[in-house]
Amino acid sequence: MLKYNYKSLQAFLLSLIAMRYLLHFTPIVGYSDFYANSAKAITFISMLIYFNHLKQLNFKKQPFEEIILITIMFFFVFVFVVKFDLINFASYMAFMWSMFLIVTSSREILNLAFGYFRTIFVITLIPSILLYPLIATGLSPVGEIVPIHEIKEQLGWYYKNYLFSFQLIDYFHQDGALFYRMSGLFDEAGVVGTFSALFLIVDRYSKNMTNAILIAAGFLSFSFAFYVMTLIYFLFSLKISKILAAALFALPLFFVLQSNSFVQERLLDRFSVSEGKFAGDNRANEEFDRAYTNFIDSSQIWMGVENQDSYAMGAASWKNLLWDYGIIGSTLLLLFFVLYATSNVKGDLKLYWPFLAIFALNIYQRPHVFDPAYVLIFASGIAYIAVNHHTKQPSPVALRT
Repeated sequence: MLKYNYKSLQAFLLSLIAMRYLLHFTPIVGYSDFYANSAKAITFISMLIYFNHLKQLNFKKQPFEEIILITIMFFFVFVFVVKFDLINFASYMAFMWSMFLIVTSSREILNLAFGYFRTIFVITLIPSILLYPLIATGLSPVGEIVPIHEIKEQLGWYYKNYLFSFQLIDYFHQDGALFYRMSGLFDEAGVVGTFSALFLIVDRYSKNMTNAILIAAGFLSFSFAFYVMTLIYFLFSLKISKILAAALFALPLFFVLQSNSFVQERLLDRFSVSEGKFAGDNRANEEFDRAYTNFIDSSQIWMGVENQDSYAMGAASWKNLLWDYGIIGSTLLLLFFVLYATSNVKGDLKLYWPFLAIFALNIYQRPHVFDPAYVLIFASGIAYIAVNHHTKQPSPVALRT
């Protein structure tokens, strides 16, 4: 029992680390010394809890792929993360230590971490779901929050603060609309949609209360990514009969929602194709596209652009990888995930490929995946599939009905 509790503690810590990076936006984290202090705390506590874990690591017996994987991870952080000078020493150590712990954790610990991570994520969404009808019908906020990211502030965006939920006021917002994009405690609705979809895909949309909450949150986020990722999963994972049944169920809902101008403009119209691409593809802008055209013809293409973060330019697509890290860095980053998958995917590949393929596609719209939150859902998702979908065991730490 003590051994199990120790592993549970390790898994719970990993989930807290991931949530800390996901919740970097919130005022208590983003606008105080809490962010830097939490980095120090994570480093210190992690070292204490994982002291025994580190003693048990035997690199002489580690597979060749894992040695290369860890080497790439350290090299990538030293060369390509530090070059932007975006983090202080404490934050750098917390980041590096967190990534190392995730990559070297056992399948058992990562399987538990998936459950904890998902449950904590869901708990943060519940207040926002309950508040949704009140906010949509005019509930007054307690204040406003200025965005951390300069590009959002320059565009005049801000957040309405409802204490347990934030509403981003951007070009998607319409006063008096029946619907709005729910972003929970995160910096934008896309985070809610993306992580909800990934959690659901790993668990294959199993029928339990946890997944019901994730579906509701993903739907209310009106995240283009959530709908596309969900659509792709069902198209390739279900039998034709089930797809037709789902279509018959969704068709009446489609016509009901189509009459609402917000849903029509901000969701349904984004599936239309214009000039050879989805209208919902808003991951870049004209300024960045012009700069990117000049960039690919320059010598910076190999190592990326120095001291000019592409995200600060208002872009968030696969082009960010080349801009920030160049061909060399982008190759190493993708190789990191490929090597981890090849080292840890065991058994029937058909059980894993929907999650792996959709995670890879997700990089198109969220390229900054070298982050403890994304690495944990990737690693723990693989572990969860290996443990639960092979053995048919019940989902760990799930709010089952």
